[in-house]
Amino acid sequence: MPNILIRNVNELVHARLTARAKAAGMSLQQFCMTELEKSAAAQSPEEAVADIRASLRDLVEAGQSGFGPNGAAGVVRELRGELPDA
Repeated sequence: MPNILIRNVNELVHARLTARAKAAGMSLQQFCMTELEKSAAAQSPEEAVADIRASLRDLVEAGQSGFGPNGAAGVVRELRGELPDA
């Protein structure tokens, strides 16, 4: 398994991480590994947007844009018709 060494950690950051590790009943190394794994597992906003765009592109290319034959405007018209006093 690869290793990561982080030098020159700010004293306040080190103290806070150490306190959080202790509160979690973990060593500092275990705590930092858990935090890094959580961070790596979460999508960045840029990654999420890229995934959404790719999914939408795939739907449009497959002719399944989700808006029906009249597009988004047709969905809005349909919703307006369902609203009272529209």
